[in-house]
Amino acid sequence: MDTLQIALEKCKDAVLKNKLTDEFGELIDEITLVKTGKENEAITFIYVEDWTIPEGYTFVSFHDEQIAKQDVVVKYGETLDSFTAAIVPETAK
Repeated sequence: MDTLQIALEKCKDAVLKNKLTDEFGELIDEITLVKTGKENEAITFIYVEDWTIPEGYTFVSFHDEQIAKQDVVVKYGETLDSFTAAIVPETAK
């Protein structure tokens, strides 16, 4: 008799939270990204591929842009509050 073995893998969410504020620190948008995968493995969240700032906005400074555009690695089962970056409407800069 043949038997079928099924391996159940524990899956967890990897969560990345990004806050976008104006130049005065007021919250404009909060982006929460969730990906599911195997526990104890990791995923890389990549700017433009996984998220971007709202259309019509730009970063307040080069520093804000560099922080926001870094690749962020999160292990499945963890939540990472990665950064806060300041953005303004493109016409305001």
